[in-house]
Amino acid sequence: MGSTLILTQFSNLALTGASTPTEWELMPGITLSTRKDRLHKLMTQDVKSALGKINCSTLLNGDHFVFGMISDTTACEMFHSIYTQPQMTPMILEASLTWLRTFLRASWLIKDNCMSTEGAFAIYPQEGPIQVASSNSLYELNVSCNGHKSQECILTVGEIKELIKLHHKVETALWECRDAHGDGIKGKNSRIVRCFEFLHCARTSYSIPLRVAHYCSAFEALFASTTTELTHRLSERIAHFVGKTSEDRHRIYGVAQRAYNLRSQVVHGSSLSKETIKKTFTICTETDELLRVTLRRIIEDNKLWLLLSSSNEEIDLFFLNRLMGG
Repeated sequence: MGSTLILTQFSNLALTGASTPTEWELMPGITLSTRKDRLHKLMTQDVKSALGKINCSTLLNGDHFVFGMISDTTACEMFHSIYTQPQMTPMILEASLTWLRTFLRASWLIKDNCMSTEGAFAIYPQEGPIQVASSNSLYELNVSCNGHKSQECILTVGEIKELIKLHHKVETALWECRDAHGDGIKGKNSRIVRCFEFLHCARTSYSIPLRVAHYCSAFEALFASTTTELTHRLSERIAHFVGKTSEDRHRIYGVAQRAYNLRSQVVHGSSLSKETIKKTFTICTETDELLRVTLRRIIEDNKLWLLLSSSNEEIDLFFLNRLMGG
């Protein structure tokens, strides 16, 4: 029995705050590390030959790397013993990238970023003569809300630990929202699932106006219960959900209104004026932060999470009580 070695990096990530080389288990079997001694041990001469000079240089010169060691036993459990090596190696790599994709999606809850995994490798077996080597990458690339796709995201040790906890909580909750066939859109608790899907569309959009439109759809997935007076109703609900003071609610209402006005022009095919285009980055940044605060509040309060699984009537009553000071 052997193990499949997974090696990759998070592009556009810079780690800070660790006084000594450190490792964090992102999820079972997958670890983020800054330990050069670990990397040099994993990258045997056979592994280096399989990866090639350019890929080796990228990994060795980085300030971090991500690795996993998936045993044959674990791999057989993953694929129900239908496949054997060497068929399983590329499948293990694809599964690992899928796990890392959920982690990168959760990273937005910490701060806006365009982190990705643009190159990942699977080597089997981890030790001894290599039988199979496979490479792959995420087919989606994140874009920051200012339109950059290669902007450095600085995360502290504390933020990495917070992200790991958030990722676990979100993925566990989202999984529970899916129906018997694993479809989150058909599931009865699909509001939060749909919100995260629209958020994903926003983060991978190179068009800033279209990104704002996806943000608005994410808010609708959370709070909309009717199509009547949608812009005003949603802006009002967002303001009362997030705002803590009257002044704060007025400001948030304005942010939501500007986002919805831009969204209306985008989805209805209107031409954007030069003045509107100048404001798009500001509108995008404000809406991005507003959605993050909203989702963090929901994630950290089980009652709010349950609210999104309730009927439209219960959601209407919740916001009516908010509006009336109840």
